[in-house]
Amino acid sequence: MPDIRAAVINQLNQVVKDMLASIAFYKLLGVQLELSTRADWNKHHASTVLANGFRFELDSESFAAQWSPGWKEERGRSGGIMFFGLEKRDDVDRLYNRIVEAGLHSEQIPTDAFWGERYAIVSDPDGNSVGLMSGIEPERRGKPPAPPSPQVE
Repeated sequence: MPDIRAAVINQLNQVVKDMLASIAFYKLLGVQLELSTRADWNKHHASTVLANGFRFELDSESFAAQWSPGWKEERGRSGGIMFFGLEKRDDVDRLYNRIVEAGLHSEQIPTDAFWGERYAIVSDPDGNSVGLMSGIEPERRGKPPAPPSPQVE
């Protein structure tokens, strides 16, 4: 039996409560989502293929429950953070300011990371974490902090 090649991440379906608010948020990031040609589907699905070939889709909670019977609307926040790459360090600050000025929540102000990138984290309209990150600049790398202490439960 032939070996299976490593899987490649090629699509993200973000489940959202308010399609129009989510489309407006991702538009701030420069993502132009397309609605269905059928008006009755517009509150349930929007999609696009990004310049790097990655497929990004928004689905309503009720539609997600159709294609994923295990989906539970009461899941709360996801454990992941989707990051959007930006060309320049200053772009992180500019986009972060545009998003916060639009009334969305800041989780992490623009910060220079020890690994050489500048990043910020905001919340989308559903409270999902969305990161903004510049590329790594090796000359900006610094000493990493001490690792986190183990959590006591």
